[in-house]
Amino acid sequence: MSKSPPVLPYRVLPATAIRSARVGWEMTDAAGATRTLYDGTAIPSWDAKLSFTLQKSFLIDFPISQLIGLQCSNSAFCLTVIGTTASGLVREVLYSAALPAEYPCEIDVRVTPESKRLAKELELTSGIYLNAPVPALDALAPTLIGSRLWELRETFRLEGGAARLPLYQVPFSSVFASLEISNAEFHIEISDDPMSDIETGLIVYLNADYPEFIQAVSQGGSHAERRLWGGIMRRMIISGLLIEDFLGGSDSESGTLGATVRRWTSQIWPGSTPRKLQKVLASDFSLFDAQIDSWLASFENRTRSTTSRTPKQ
Repeated sequence: MSKSPPVLPYRVLPATAIRSARVGWEMTDAAGATRTLYDGTAIPSWDAKLSFTLQKSFLIDFPISQLIGLQCSNSAFCLTVIGTTASGLVREVLYSAALPAEYPCEIDVRVTPESKRLAKELELTSGIYLNAPVPALDALAPTLIGSRLWELRETFRLEGGAARLPLYQVPFSSVFASLEISNAEFHIEISDDPMSDIETGLIVYLNADYPEFIQAVSQGGSHAERRLWGGIMRRMIISGLLIEDFLGGSDSESGTLGATVRRWTSQIWPGSTPRKLQKVLASDFSLFDAQIDSWLASFENRTRSTTSRTPKQ
């Protein structure tokens, strides 16, 4: 099998070659409200229906070709912004344009990520790339079109208005295409660290390709909501039984994955030990599954007259 030729090292721009007119990105939602998002902060009250635009200006004060050994104007380079989400599963070019030939100059960048394609986080990678073949002044000058010359990465967390249990609506057919779960109604990811908070250690994805299921889940007391909570509880409890650290902590650690699993197991199987539950799980999964289902149904019956229809965390 033939191999691609190696890419030889080349000069890149110093981090200070491109300046930003502001720190962070200015976010404007559909209602016209604005706020500044800084690297590492959260996009507030985010959900899959949120419509928003991010804006940032980049400043270039001199011909950048002089710094990397090329003989050309700034128009031989392009500024590109790439959005990455769902832990790298989805990657999309949100903005790309050639730099102005004149300098100094200010490039105003506006990007509008589609919320329905986002999950977990949004990483924006702004970069300057070689966009045309140009004469090189020496052997260390970049010559391959697409050579990355400068880069800035900024990441923003996605947090819903009710962030107690993160629910993300994403199209499984594209976001999780490689996992072969396109027809699943939901998918659950759980950390193996029992000390993780629910907000960060438990991620629930709803399949945006099934809007009827999502609509039904939003209706308290529906069969869809019960199916979802049943799946969450099974996944967490089984993880707790397979990773014994989950069951060995203190109940004072309120709000953590481990404390939640211990609370649920003590409510479903009062007086039972982790070892007994492990034996039931291994020898009679049908009984184990039915006991969870029975407890969840009885919980719903007890709380039907209240506003909360989900198990206490």
